[in-house]
Amino acid sequence: MKIHLKQVLNTDMAKENRGLRENHEVLRGKYNDLVHRFNGMVEDHNELVQENKSLKARVSDLKREIGFVYKSAKDFLEERISGLSAFRSAFKDLVDKVKEKTPGSEFERLHKRERRLEQNREMER
Repeated sequence: MKIHLKQVLNTDMAKENRGLRENHEVLRGKYNDLVHRFNGMVEDHNELVQENKSLKARVSDLKREIGFVYKSAKDFLEERISGLSAFRSAFKDLVDKVKEKTPGSEFERLHKRERRLEQNREMER
C-alpha cells in the first residue's frame, strides 16, 4: 500500500497538482493583498468625498456671510451718506480697498453683479 501511494505521489499529475497548489497559494496571497489595498483606497476616497462635501458647505456658508457683510456695508453707507453719487463713490472706494487685499473676491463679484443689475434696470427705463 505504501509503495503504491509513493508511486502515485511521484507521477507527473501529482507533481503538477502540488505545483498548482503552491502557485494558487501565492496568487491567493497576492489577491488578498490587492483587495486589502483596494479597500484602503476606497476608505481614503470616501474620507476625501466627505471632506470635500464639508469644505463645499463651508465655502457656501462663507459666501453667504460675505454677501451679508456686503449688503450690511452698503446699507450702512447708504444711510449715512447723502446723495447718490457720493454714496456710489464711497462704496466703490470700499470695494476697491477690499479688491486690493483680495483680488477676485466674493465681495468684488457681488459688487460687479449688482452694478450690472443696476445698469440693466436703468436701460429698461
